[in-house]
Amino acid sequence: MNTINDDAKLLFKIDESLTEDVVKGITNTLNHLINTLDSELGANLLSIVLHGSLCSGDFDIQSSDIDLLVITEQALSNSDFYFVSHIHNSLKHHHPKWASRLEISYITKTELYKLPPPIEPRIYLNNGKTSQEIYGAEWYFEKHTLHNSGLSIYGEPLEKDLLSVNETKLRISAFQILLEWWKPITERGMHHLSDEYIAYGVLSMCRIIMTIESGQMGSKIEAAQYVLKNQPSSFDEAIETVMKHREHNGFNREMCIEFIKNTVNSYLREYSL
Repeated sequence: MNTINDDAKLLFKIDESLTEDVVKGITNTLNHLINTLDSELGANLLSIVLHGSLCSGDFDIQSSDIDLLVITEQALSNSDFYFVSHIHNSLKHHHPKWASRLEISYITKTELYKLPPPIEPRIYLNNGKTSQEIYGAEWYFEKHTLHNSGLSIYGEPLEKDLLSVNETKLRISAFQILLEWWKPITERGMHHLSDEYIAYGVLSMCRIIMTIESGQMGSKIEAAQYVLKNQPSSFDEAIETVMKHREHNGFNREMCIEFIKNTVNSYLREYSL
């Protein structure tokens, strides 16, 4: 039976926010995924990489996704899509709590180490739904995250020297995310969105501010701390309440919505986008 490697076990062990039950639940879910993908894809499966909040120390037990990248030698076919969808559904049946948190992208090794985003859609699992999606502006953010803290939990290690993204690409991506993703959300209205999504939005704005102003992209909590220190404003309380919300100590929802709208509109207006 294949299991997550020792690096992943050490990562879970040193994160003091993860209780024994949480570690067991996540580990069992990942081991199930590893074994079913290995059985189905065989030699085409090169590695499975963990990234995002579980690697950066920002993981929120109540709301964070478990971000994974599955790297293959050859692109997956249409028939593979249905097998992979079945694997995802099986995970939800056997591990309902943690499988619902999985966010997985499937990509070939060749496409991963190219600079521009792939033009073909990839198999993508998010919110329990398997689909085929094209990478957008998030491509460079994801590559930067993989470069900084991505961890291979099965198979080949990452070639991190091939994943570096320069400051210009990061800044352009930040503006694209504001324009293509967050502007439509703010224009449609945000009051129907969940508290978790509003909190995610505030921390995403902090990450975008940090990226545009410094050319660096930290974790969400690092970005929030950067904004509080370097960009003080009347919205500091919104950021602080989100950080407290992650610890279940209250949440200033209306101020958070205004912070998101103000960030989107001010940057797009300043740069005439």
